Amino acid sequence: MTKEEAIYKILVESDLAQKVKNRIYPLVAPYGVNRFPYIVYSQMSRYAQGTKDDENRMLILAISAVSKTYKEAHDIAFKAQEILYSDHTTEIENTVGFSNFRFESESEAYDREHDSFMVKLEVSYEYNPVDLWQTVQSE
Repeated sequence: MTKEEAIYKILVESDLAQKVKNRIYPLVAPYGVNRFPYIVYSQMSRYAQGTKDDENRMLILAISAVSKTYKEAHDIAFKAQEILYSDHTTEIENTVGFSNFRFESESEAYDREHDSFMVKLEVSYEYNPVDLWQTVQSE
């Protein structure tokens, strides 16, 4: 399982999937999507910590909740954050090698063209690329 597949699995196997009717997309919502609410998740950045000998990497992930109402966008974003910090993610984290999920920031925007609100969370987590590669190879 890749880290992208793991993030998708965490989101789609949660209560959040029902809330957005399984409209969870990587990187960008498909062109012409006019059903709300939905979630888009993407990698913001990835970097190594410490020294050249440090195997762990840090990944910053953005999760954007898009809705027709401001409150619903915030509710969905809050639920996504709650899911990433739940016991539900522990098994997936252990399988893929994620650790130390942290909330980094939250921002919001309004899209006048689609009359919709977006709340974007940025969360970070550590992973070991060697462990991740071995997990992918064993599947």
